[in-house]
Formats: sequence, structure tokens, C-alpha cells
Amino acid sequence: MKVYGSMLWVLLVLFIALPVQAEAETGVDKEPTIHFCYEAADQLPYVGPIGPQGRPGILIELIQQAAKDAGLRPSFTRRPWKRCMFNLKAGQSDGIFGVVWQAERDSWGYFPKTESAALKREWRLWTASYYVYTHNESTLTWDGETFSGLSFGVSSPLGYVINKRLMAMKVASSESHSVEEGFSLLKLNRLDGYVIDELAGDDQIARLGAKHVLTKHPIPFYKSDWYLPLSHSFVARYPRQAEKFWQSLQKLRLERSDMLIEKYREK
Repeated sequence: MKVYGSMLWVLLVLFIALPVQAEAETGVDKEPTIHFCYEAADQLPYVGPIGPQGRPGILIELIQQAAKDAGLRPSFTRRPWKRCMFNLKAGQSDGIFGVVWQAERDSWGYFPKTESAALKREWRLWTASYYVYTHNESTLTWDGETFSGLSFGVSSPLGYVINKRLMAMKVASSESHSVEEGFSLLKLNRLDGYVIDELAGDDQIARLGAKHVLTKHPIPFYKSDWYLPLSHSFVARYPRQAEKFWQSLQKLRLERSDMLIEKYREK
């Protein structure tokens, strides 16, 4: 009789506990948190200042909505760019942006791919056109292949693919600079050129009120697609949500990019 009573008590406890456990597990699977790491330095119009008075930026708005569409709770952390790449590789972050794909980066980031292992370009985050910005009195020239007339060198943000390209061309300045630092030096004519995405560069010129002293070379320096790779561990755990997230990025980019560009355009 005691054994029967003990068994009945155990069954009763399990009966009560199981629904609670199932509900908790369902809640986790239904809307998991996705942790994004992104560049600490502001780069409007893509990434803006944090705080109640700040505007998040084009990419933040796209990513926030895409995550919600995929049933994910977005969480954002700002770190130096190289730290974000390390965190993704170590599985300490679930995604970073925006990343130019390179073969060696497949080892630390899961990029959207087709069944034949080709990049799924339609699931990219953005397409950027990089230009060379100079002071009107600079002697720097760019013909689409080579630079000439250098005195101080050409700068760009540290860790970017364009920085590696400048170094390979042996025209990089001795230091890399943030967009704000670089354009401040350009305005003083203490840097030959600065290479950055067109929207970010035009925004800086407008913010500095430097349209009369700074120039954008008409020939693009580089054009590339930005991706948002996820960690291998996140995709393995939530493959359905990862796919829905990238699909939503495509839809939102096509539907809202023009509106967001106009929203963040510095007047």
C-alpha cells in the first residue's frame, strides 16, 4: 500500500511538472534571442548613435524587423569590428554585420548559400559602392586602377576589406581611421584620401558642412555585397529561423531601402 501510494505521488508530481517544462521549452523555441554584434563606431546612415535621441540607422532597422519576422528576439552589442568577428567565431555572438564574403570567412561564419554551396546573393544585407574622397586641393588622383600624387596615404576603417586592398596596393596611410576621424583629417588636408561607402561618405561631408572643400572621385574604388553571417552553432540549433531571417532581409531590403535612405539622408 505504501509502495502504491509512493508511485501515485511520483506520477502526480510528474503530471504537474511536465506541462510547465513543456511550456518553458516551447517558449524558448518559439522566440529565441538572437545576439548581434556590430561596429562600435557610428557610421550613418547605416549605423547611428545609441540612446533616446539617436536614430539606429538603416541596417539596424532592417535587421530588427527581419529578426521579428523570423520569430526571433533581436539583441545588439557594439564592439570594435575585429572583436565582433572574434565573437562570432567563438560562438559568443549569433550574427555580425555587414560582412564582405571571403572564402576563409566560411570557417567562422555561416553565410547564406545555395544547395550547390554558391553564395545566395538575393539574401544579402546590402550592396555598397565605395568611393575615394579627397580635399579639393589634394594632388591625389585615381584612374580606376592606380593612385598617384600621394603625400600622406589613403585611409579607411580598420578591418575592412578595402583596408586590405589599399595595403596590397601600398598606398595605405600609416594609420587606419574611423569615418569621423578620416573626414576630419581630409577637411584639414592632412590625408590624401579616404575610402568609404558612398552613402556614409556623402553623409559625413554634409555633417561637416564641407561640400565646398571635399570631393568624391567619380570612379568607384570598389563595389561589394554586405552579408549578415550567423554563427554555425546558431544555424545548427535554429535552421528554420535562420532561413526565415535571411528571406525577410531580402524582402525588407527590396521594399524599404529607398524609403530608409531618404529617411536618414542628411539635409
